[in-house]
Amino acid sequence: EIYSLQMFTDGLKVSLGNTKLQPKEETKLKVTASKKHLKAVNFQPRILMITNDPKQPKRIIVIK
Repeated sequence: EIYSLQMFTDGLKVSLGNTKLQPKEETKLKVTASKKHLKAVNFQPRILMITNDPKQPKRIIVIK
């Protein structure tokens, strides 16, 4: 289960297809970035995904 998605950077919008997944099941994560807001950022935009996965409850997704 995906509990939350947190953006470290302004100018990102995220939409998630499904928050409850079975093992080996997939869903789509759509990220929309605002070029205007990202110009002022000196690092790569990132999203923190918090899940109930016992092996990796927090994952950082780097946007390129």
